[in-house]
Amino acid sequence: MELFRGVNVDWLGKKWYFLAFSLVFSVAGLFSMLFWHHIPYGVDFRGGTLVYVKFSHPPDDNALRAAMDRAGLRNAKAKGRKLGRPAKQVNAAQIAALRAQGVPWRRIGAQLGVSPATAYAANKGRL
Repeated sequence: MELFRGVNVDWLGKKWYFLAFSLVFSVAGLFSMLFWHHIPYGVDFRGGTLVYVKFSHPPDDNALRAAMDRAGLRNAKAKGRKLGRPAKQVNAAQIAALRAQGVPWRRIGAQLGVSPATAYAANKGRL
């Protein structure tokens, strides 16, 4: 079965259009990585040591921070956050009311001082 008869497309004649299209998106992606999102370097590029620690009960942040200061680890992080940083408290009922009004997640997060993902997780009961 033949779907198209006599198809004659000059792909090489259009190569400069395709190359320009590809170049625009490649440059846009590079600018996005370099100026807005930054390149996420892992431990292998930054140097240092990555240690996974599991506790049987939630540890006291202040005691943990003091112990790490005594060990000379002043810039240590836990779960990607600096130790001792207070968790944001969000009101799930307030989020639900804002969503019922049609407010987008980004604006809810900005209004409550949290990320849109945190607002979404609180609305789903995951916090």
